[in-house]
Amino acid sequence: ADAEASPTVGEVSWSLGEARSTAAFWLITGIYVLTWAMLFFPFVHLPILAIELGYGPASAASLIGVMGVGGFVGRMAIGWLSDLIGRSPGLAVALAAQIVGYVIFAQSGHLAYLYVAAAVFSAGNSSCTSLLPAVAGDAFGRGHAGAITGFIVAIAGAAAAIGPFAASLIKDATGSYQTAFLIGAALNIAAIILLTLLRPPQK
Repeated sequence: ADAEASPTVGEVSWSLGEARSTAAFWLITGIYVLTWAMLFFPFVHLPILAIELGYGPASAASLIGVMGVGGFVGRMAIGWLSDLIGRSPGLAVALAAQIVGYVIFAQSGHLAYLYVAAAVFSAGNSSCTSLLPAVAGDAFGRGHAGAITGFIVAIAGAAAAIGPFAASLIKDATGSYQTAFLIGAALNIAAIILLTLLRPPQK
């Protein structure tokens, strides 16, 4: 009865210390550092961009609402999708959605395109965030998944603080957000490359 009550019985689980000694751990951490480095930049600067394009405060603020809807859809869909096609392919889809969002942002001069980019981008970043515990759990088991996920979040979350500030510096230097958006796309391309190298560790 006890074995039936605990889904981790008989499952190989890695402690945080053991996980940190594997390439898989640092690949997952690297993937999330790259994808989160510019994560909050659109949330902070997108309304400013819309106002600079000539749209009113209400229209600019509505972009954040669109991102909320996109994020909700992404979180609801990614669990089903990753169960269907696998965690790594599911994460690749989420990263690709962010790339598409960044590229549309970089080329957009119209509110309608900003809405599309906001929805796609937010669906992708919410999906990436939602998948982290599952990716870590699949790689290292569920026995210490909380500690392992928390450690990765601490590192990648610190990187996420860089984005809004870096985007403001780039905007001041270049006069537009285009370069910052393209850097965001490039970082997610690099994350996909790291993802192709990810293999389950052997204990």
